[in-house]
Amino acid sequence: MRKIFLLKILIFLMFTSSLYSQEYYYKCPEVINNLISDENNLFSQGNKIGDNIIKLNKDNYNSKIDIHFLNFKNNSINKIFKNKNVEVTTLGFDVENKINNDSMIQESVYSFLEIGNEYAFTRKEFFWNPSNDSSIETKYEYESSGRCKSINKIEYQKILKIQNNENIILEKENKKKKDVITNNQLSGERTFALSWEGYEELILGSLIFNEENLIGNINFDLPKNDGSCLGTYVLSKGKGTWSLRCDKDDMNASGLLDWNLDNGTVVGQGKDNKDRKVKFKVASK
Repeated sequence: MRKIFLLKILIFLMFTSSLYSQEYYYKCPEVINNLISDENNLFSQGNKIGDNIIKLNKDNYNSKIDIHFLNFKNNSINKIFKNKNVEVTTLGFDVENKINNDSMIQESVYSFLEIGNEYAFTRKEFFWNPSNDSSIETKYEYESSGRCKSINKIEYQKILKIQNNENIILEKENKKKKDVITNNQLSGERTFALSWEGYEELILGSLIFNEENLIGNINFDLPKNDGSCLGTYVLSKGKGTWSLRCDKDDMNASGLLDWNLDNGTVVGQGKDNKDRKVKFKVASK
């Protein structure tokens, strides 16, 4: 009888725990307070970099949190945490996630301070993607903060749904932009990343190219209406040379590149007319 009684108590506690569990939704703008390191010029101290979109499942025993980050620079949304347990503190709660594998190291630590029915937060972020034969090293570390504004479930779902729909549209558009090959000619559009020493931000976008007999030309636009860039390249047995000229401040640069014969990925480096380093990567087919 005693075992049956204890079992009933346990079931009752589990039921009441789920009964009093509530979901809360927040939009939390994030501003960088301390830019510790930024080797790729991705961030600026004092800038608002995006919104944290949060769902908090709160109860007295085991609260959990989902965090998505809406990046203002490229309008992308990334999942930071999903159904993650929080660590309750005297002032609110903490949550962290660490990824350490062959391709990247990422540490995200959030501390939330409860203010009435809302929260203020601080965040410590470290990211390192080491360079290898087919990528450019990315490394940054910063401390940031913000204050969360309560939103309803419909608004929360709308934010994520809009982004998901945009991703679907982009995927469909990318499928339409497959490279067209005719005899010794190649043309199409590829995504790329360009790091130019002295330029404030990592340049991300897409470039249009036309190639014939391994000699080609490219063009792409700089962000913030800084004009366009035109370039040429010559390929030979996995290696090559490149040069380009941009409207902004009459920038021009040249250098060498490595060409992956299997998937078409291109990685290059060189210098501009002011002896500043330039690195780039063009995505595969």
